[in-house]
This record gives sequence, C-alpha cells and structure tokens, in this order.
Amino acid sequence: MVHDARGPGWTRALLPALGLLGMLAGLFWWIADNSSPGADFFSGLTLLLAGPLLMGRHAPRRARLVPAPARVDVLGGGVLGQVIHAREVVGATSCTASGGGELLALQRTNRDSPTLLHFDSSEDAKRVRDALGIGTRLSGALRWPVAARRVDIAKTWIRGLGAIAAAMLAVATFQGHDPTAFGGWPLAYLAIVLPLASIATMRGARANDAARCVWLTEEDVRLEDGRGGWTAVPYPSITGVAAKDGWLVLSRAVSREITTKVESVRHGRRGLSKAELDFLVAAIDGAARRARGVQPAGHDVAAAAPLARATGEPARAWLARLETTAMQLARGSTYRDLAFAEADLWAALEDHDAEPELRAACARVLSRVAKASELARIDAVVATVRDDDARTRIRVALEPDLDRAAHQLEELEELDAHSGERFL
Repeated sequence: MVHDARGPGWTRALLPALGLLGMLAGLFWWIADNSSPGADFFSGLTLLLAGPLLMGRHAPRRARLVPAPARVDVLGGGVLGQVIHAREVVGATSCTASGGGELLALQRTNRDSPTLLHFDSSEDAKRVRDALGIGTRLSGALRWPVAARRVDIAKTWIRGLGAIAAAMLAVATFQGHDPTAFGGWPLAYLAIVLPLASIATMRGARANDAARCVWLTEEDVRLEDGRGGWTAVPYPSITGVAAKDGWLVLSRAVSREITTKVESVRHGRRGLSKAELDFLVAAIDGAARRARGVQPAGHDVAAAAPLARATGEPARAWLARLETTAMQLARGSTYRDLAFAEADLWAALEDHDAEPELRAACARVLSRVAKASELARIDAVVATVRDDDARTRIRVALEPDLDRAAHQLEELEELDAHSGERFL
C-alpha cells in the first residue's frame, strides 16, 4: 500500500497546465483580433487558480514495488505510479504495523510530507530498504504537517476569490459584455489585489515553513506544544504516545504530557489522514522503544567493530591494518584468531545503520577476500549509500593501491577540517 498525499508532480500540474493553455489561446486571439480578453482567457485563468484547490490529497493505493539498485519502481498504483530514487530520500524510519507487516516512511526532497509504504511482510520491506540504502532506525529528519497554517487558509481564500472573479468575467465575456462588467471589481481584484496578496502569502509561507509540523529527528520529536512554543522531546523520555480527540499526546515518566493539535483531513494536504496519524504514532513509539532498549535497534555489528578506524589513527596505518586482516582471512585464520568471520563483515557492510567508516573497512577487506562473483554485491551496496561523503569514503577505501587510498583519505580530511574552520 502506498500513501503519497502529494503524488507525482504531473498530477499537480495537469489542471493548471490546461488553464494556462486556455489563457495562451485567449492571448493569441486577443492580439490577433485586437480586442479585449475573451471567455477562453478568463476560463483558463479560472482553471489555473482553482486547479490546486480542486486537486486535494491522493488516496492510498495498492501497488507493486520493484526494487532496483538505488531506486524502487512503483507499478500498478495508477496516478501514484512513480520512481523513488535513493538520492532523493533525506529521512526514513520503519516500524512494525499493528495489523502485521512493516511500515516505512520516506522523507523526500520533492515532498512536503513523508511517503508511506505498508508492506505485508518484513522481507518485502527489507528488499525495498536495501535498494534505497535505508536501515531500520530513524535516519535524517521527517516532517509531518499536522495542521493548516493561517497563511495556508489565507492562500485558499485568495485563490478561491480569484477563481470566482475569473469565472464571473468568463461568463460576462461569453455573453458579449466588457471585462469591466459587474462594476469592475472582478477585474480590479485579478489585476491588483490577487498579485499583491499572492506575493505576501508566499513570503509568509516561506518564513513560517516549519509551523504546524511535527518533526522526527534522530534524537527527538520536535513539535509545537499546547502553549504555542516549540518543544524537543528526547526519545528515551517518551513512555507512551497516542492520538486523543484531535491531539497527539506524548507521555513522559517524570514530566507532564506534551500535546500538539492535529487536524484530521480528507481533502486538504496540510493535516493528517487517519492512516497517516496511526503511522506517526507507531513511528514515534518505535523510535522511543529502540531508544529505551525495549526494541532491538537493528543488526548487531559489534563483531566487526574492531575494524573501525580508531580515534587519531593515521589513514595509512588504518588501511595497512585492514590489509593485514584481509591476508589473515585469505589464509583461513580461525574465527577465534580474528574474533569475526567473513559473514560478520557482510552483515556490517549491508547494515545501512552502521557507521560509514566501519562499512568502508568491511568493504575494503571483503574486496580482498571475496570471490569474484561477489564483488558486484559490494558495488550494489555502495550504490545505495545516500550520503555523498560516506559514499566517497567507501569508494576511496576500495582503492586497490594503499598509498593512493591513504592520500585520498588525507585530502578528504583536510577538506573537512577547512570546512569546519569556515563555520567556526
């Protein structure tokens, strides 16, 4: 099941595009006939203004998800058919569904709210997570618009009145009247009030973009509490989460409850449907349980942890240590001698929640000891790493020449140091 309230961009652009074509046709005849704007121009303007209001949120649809390296194809979902690329996912979390299966939320760069995926089995969910480079823990940040802002309400009224004014002029011009019909106020509204009000609301929306949202970060939940201020609630302090009478309620062990207003919507895009609210509750509860140790946080990569680069360890020394480890594995050293096996390295490399340097270390060792047929498996994992810096470091670690790899790592560290100095 796919929940994508906004949907692909073309679904939002279809009605306004038809309206724009009508306006262009009206402009053509306006210039060709050397006359005033006609019914086609004002009909197109009506559709241009009313289109975003008519096109509300998309209903959830059943679809078939086909994983591929660094992407997932959504097939058979009607208007929700699309391609989800790993590079556009900036935040993600997964949790167990109350009725069974697994839930996955993806915050994408071209969406103002998460795309939700409901899987019947955890195996299906894992295939999608592996394709997108997503682990089981919450990563990045997810933004949930839980209610309409005042500026959103103002934008709706401004557009609605503009559409009514344009429709009135379309009827008037169709009947042969002048565009100054109805006392001239529709034309004045469209020519003066609408542009100025639209500019004002656009600025207000950008300046107050985070308002009336619930943010899930890697450390806490951030929301506007009942007193109108922002509150950050760390996951370990959350003992319960529920939706009660239009409020999201976070219970804490030693402090008062934190609540924020949630609007239930069926058409509007700002607010949550019942399924989205249930998902939000489950995501917060799952993150809190993992933070308190009640629920496993993911795969155990402790066996491969000694391969990680120690604090202050030079790049060349680290890479040389990995080379020695690879030779020991290649000679068939016992599990007791190395404290880990090749399977542990694969588990750490393919764990998207593991630290990037540990994954880089495992990738380098495996590239030395794995069979030729398994090298493509390493490349497939690297292709799904969404963080550019982490992906670069892993690729550098895979450089066959030790001296060249050490030099490239040192250059990356110098760039990071200079970048840090600029922000101090």
